[in-house]
Amino acid sequence: MSAAVEHADASPPLRLVIRSKSHGVEFLGGPTSRDASSGEAATTALPTLEPADAGLRSRTLLAVAPNGSRVATNGGGAPLSVTDASSLESVILPADTAVVERFAFSPLGTFLLTWQRADAAKFPDGSLRVWRARDGSFVRSLHCKQLKKTGLDGTLAWSGDERVAFHCVTNTVHVLSSTEAAAAADAEDDATSSLFRSLGAVRCEDVAAVAVSPAPRAPYGLAVFVPELKGRPASVKTTAYPFPGNSNNATTAAAEKDAAATPDAKFAWTCAKSFFRAQDVTIRWSPGGHAILAQTHTDVDATGGSYYGGTGLYLLSATSDFECLVPLPKEGPVADARWEPTKGREFIVIAGTTPAAAALYDLEARPLYSFGAAHRNVVSWSPHGRFLALCGFGNLAGDVDFWDVKKKKKLHTRNIPCAVDYGWAPDSRSFLAATLAPRMNVDNAVRIYRYDGTGPVVVKEDRAPLFECRWLPTPAALYPDRGPSPASKARLAQAAASSTSSSAVGSTAAADGAASRLPRGGPAADAKPAAYVPPAARGRGSTLAAQMRAERDGQFGGSGKVTKPFGGGVPGAASKGGPPGAAVPGLAPPTESRNKKRKEAQRKRKEAAEAEAQLAQAEAATAAPDEGPKPANGGGPSATAAELTQDELLKKQKGLKKKLKAVAELRAKVDAGAVVPSADQREKLDRAAGLEAELADVEAKLAEL
Repeated sequence: MSAAVEHADASPPLRLVIRSKSHGVEFLGGPTSRDASSGEAATTALPTLEPADAGLRSRTLLAVAPNGSRVATNGGGAPLSVTDASSLESVILPADTAVVERFAFSPLGTFLLTWQRADAAKFPDGSLRVWRARDGSFVRSLHCKQLKKTGLDGTLAWSGDERVAFHCVTNTVHVLSSTEAAAAADAEDDATSSLFRSLGAVRCEDVAAVAVSPAPRAPYGLAVFVPELKGRPASVKTTAYPFPGNSNNATTAAAEKDAAATPDAKFAWTCAKSFFRAQDVTIRWSPGGHAILAQTHTDVDATGGSYYGGTGLYLLSATSDFECLVPLPKEGPVADARWEPTKGREFIVIAGTTPAAAALYDLEARPLYSFGAAHRNVVSWSPHGRFLALCGFGNLAGDVDFWDVKKKKKLHTRNIPCAVDYGWAPDSRSFLAATLAPRMNVDNAVRIYRYDGTGPVVVKEDRAPLFECRWLPTPAALYPDRGPSPASKARLAQAAASSTSSSAVGSTAAADGAASRLPRGGPAADAKPAAYVPPAARGRGSTLAAQMRAERDGQFGGSGKVTKPFGGGVPGAASKGGPPGAAVPGLAPPTESRNKKRKEAQRKRKEAAEAEAQLAQAEAATAAPDEGPKPANGGGPSATAAELTQDELLKKQKGLKKKLKAVAELRAKVDAGAVVPSADQREKLDRAAGLEAELADVEAKLAEL
């Protein structure tokens, strides 16, 4: 037995999560690698691992942890339930979670984040709540009155190792430490009081969303989006935490607000890009945290070229100020853009008017390979980055091209109509396509195809109506990265022969039909002239059926290596990052020498060590106990009363009296029982003594003058 087969046998089994009206939420076993690679034509049924009980049949919402460790379900008037994917043990959260509108897991499944509409009486500390997924215990509340279009991920985003979290509020992004939270979630002792301490904040006017790189170690890449407002262009900015050269890395919770209001003068964004016609944006980080793809969108296309609105695609580096507009393979809207999932040094873009074109790019936005033009709008990478599916789903016919990216070879083209949920198995050997309700209320089914597009090897149609179906995530490293098997060539040859024979039968039938319409004596002498065919359509057949077949076969432009930039321009020529075609600093091109690669690796290790030391220092500073009451501004005044002029003293006196008046009004409401103070309000009341002392100092100085 080969090492690859032994590794495959030792790999964890594949599982799916399915939600249907008849069976509720259930785990189903997927096909093994041996089943998916076998040449059997017959389909095999999915074995049921754990059927759902009656209590889960009315569930209407489902969330799966990114690492596949837990599943959360909600709906039917029942509280939120968290189920361990291994032991199948469930934890029920409090009753008020029955009305949550959004919920999601942290990257490692340690925490569950829930949001419901703000209610000052029920949730004085905020309606964005964090729970321990292990036991369902409450951790902390955060303020979020209105959820933005980006959802929970754009409001509270974790780093890949869950060590820090970034909370997006009005004009500020707060940095929270969850290191002890993760430790407490796996330990038996309760350390809730020390969870989610503030590590600092960064000021960003009108920030609408945040996105954090999935890299599992510091420094952590951070990207923010600021939408258009009153004629001001939208912008996307990137930086790294710990913030380079910024003292806000270590800011106590009491000084957090003032630190955000008066950011360190040394702080600067690593890279920023401004652009118009961007109402919202989708930010996609490369798996290695090297760069981001910012895909912009507007509801109305100002050029009138698309009914679905305008789009744009920009590339921003996370380690330098390099940014550029990605040159599209074809002029038109951007349908999809996805990073290669392993190293993240390449990405694929589908763009252009129908039929759209697809191309592979490097980290400098230079096109490397063209996949041709066809009716495709979805890019789906296999977890190992070897296989690729270019799909035409949604309002397209459902044709899918399966590619071997390593060899730049198209394996097969398959028609998979009406696919709603789709995706690769964690072992990269199977492709799932499910027809779901309510988009399709008939023919609901789960179909699983091989990596080369042949099959399906699994068909399951006894779960109608079917609402959700997806693979249970599992780390791809647990499965071997295998290329096409020898049996794949035989299957593809058989599929090609079957397609050729069916086409030949259709052509023969068409010819026979045409011959039967001719007079018995032979062709008519006065036969009608052939219909006019436009020059652009010549060579693809003169009939409408021939042109439709050409469209389905993607015969609009061959695939191959790109020898010159798209559009005649040079990527990055208009960017700030350097001369046209300049390499992104810190990102090694594929043709580097060994010495350069070694120096690059050493530099990255040094940066990671420095970032780790800064983060540890910030955590130690915030963990230190408070040394008595703090001044009203949290960090102490920038100048003492003795150093201020008379005009400055008068302004400060006025400001302190205004703050004391607000504190007095709040205290009166609390004493009357009209308001239940939140954590911020209690902190405001505690600062009254410090404000009075500072006001007395200012008035004494004014009396001396």
